[in-house]
Amino acid sequence: MSATYANVVNQLAGLKELYPKDGDFLQDTIYKKNPLFALMPKNESPQGMGGKYIPCPIVFGGPAGGRSANFSNAQGNQTAPNLDSFFVYRTSNYVVATITNELLEATAGDAGAFMNEAKLVMDTAFRIITNDVALDLYNGGASSGERGTFGLNGGSGSISSGVITLDSPAQIVNFEVGMPLVSYSVSGSTPTQSTGAAVGYVVAINRGTGVLSVSTTQGGSAGTPSNWSTSFPYLAVQGDINFVSSGLATANAVKISGLGAWLPSVAPSPGENFWGVDRSVDSRLYGQIFNGSTESIEEALIDGASLCAREGGQPDYAFMNFTSYASLEKSLGSKVQYVSVKHRSLC
Repeated sequence: MSATYANVVNQLAGLKELYPKDGDFLQDTIYKKNPLFALMPKNESPQGMGGKYIPCPIVFGGPAGGRSANFSNAQGNQTAPNLDSFFVYRTSNYVVATITNELLEATAGDAGAFMNEAKLVMDTAFRIITNDVALDLYNGGASSGERGTFGLNGGSGSISSGVITLDSPAQIVNFEVGMPLVSYSVSGSTPTQSTGAAVGYVVAINRGTGVLSVSTTQGGSAGTPSNWSTSFPYLAVQGDINFVSSGLATANAVKISGLGAWLPSVAPSPGENFWGVDRSVDSRLYGQIFNGSTESIEEALIDGASLCAREGGQPDYAFMNFTSYASLEKSLGSKVQYVSVKHRSLC
């Protein structure tokens, strides 16, 4: 008869579960850093935003016609200062988090749980809506509310059996497991949803490859929702797009206008109505557009800043994605000194 030695398998019931005392057992991997949102001025008054809207008047030209070396010409060609005003309305954004009383009591003390569940649920909810607002601030272009695309204008993205390859792998940071997504197309400022308004629930994400999987049910197996295809290449969270005629125009959009809207990459068409203003009359109303795609990032930043300075601007910050920043840092090498900017906001 062979001997049986005491080992960690047959003596498992006598071993304790040990936990670290420094609080490192719970790792929060939700994105936390939103530099543009953190630096953006905020209305922190107790009254909040009152009234119907915020008027943003702007002077974009002087009485240019009333100047000449000839007095009669100056007098006869007088013009008033060029004034206009953006009338910016509020938009609503909600996050709902629910915790049962039983779980609340079960996790109230250190003896019964690793963390206070109420704090965890609320902190996570705040982080989710903070990231959503940060995305809107940075994005907010022609398709406000858009989180990513697949196969847009012949892009490399695709969808097969519920597995979506995004046109740009970097867009994967805009998605979380459990998100209810809709697929749609855009014509001008009008979004069109696929027939049946089918919803795809995110069930898996590969953040290294820019691939996500969706299911027709929450937590189900990967599968393509009804009529989803590259003909409807835009992706947004259900409820973030107003599917009506001109639903993406400022008068109808349900998401805020971010940098992509205020500083478009294409000049606005004549007759545009952006928060009540036709910006096509003067590029001062929508910023200077500079295409630096044929230059290195370092050169493009210099030439872009030069154009900005020519128009009276004094840029303080440059925002770019991680890939571009890595390329810039490599090209600069030891030629610069890096300084960390600290601010009060925890966003």
